[in-house]
Amino acid sequence: MSEILEMYKYQYVLKSNAIFLPRVFTFECQKDTCPDEIIEKHCISGGFFCFMNPNEERTKGYEHLTERTLIEENLKERCVYEVLGGREDE
Repeated sequence: MSEILEMYKYQYVLKSNAIFLPRVFTFECQKDTCPDEIIEKHCISGGFFCFMNPNEERTKGYEHLTERTLIEENLKERCVYEVLGGREDE
């Protein structure tokens, strides 16, 4: 959430000259193509949203969180952004 608040400072100053839209990188892993243990560890919604592992630098300090928790948090932050005035056209 702190990254979104940090970006807000720039978005506020730039107004419509620059548009920030948080992206969530995921992949789909359905039961017919992925083992259950992969879906349970990396995914939510039955394999519809699976966590795409970023580089180690970006996950530093979050080692205690599971990949499933990270995808839930990323999607939650995207929803918060949209509810609090994000763009509706994407």
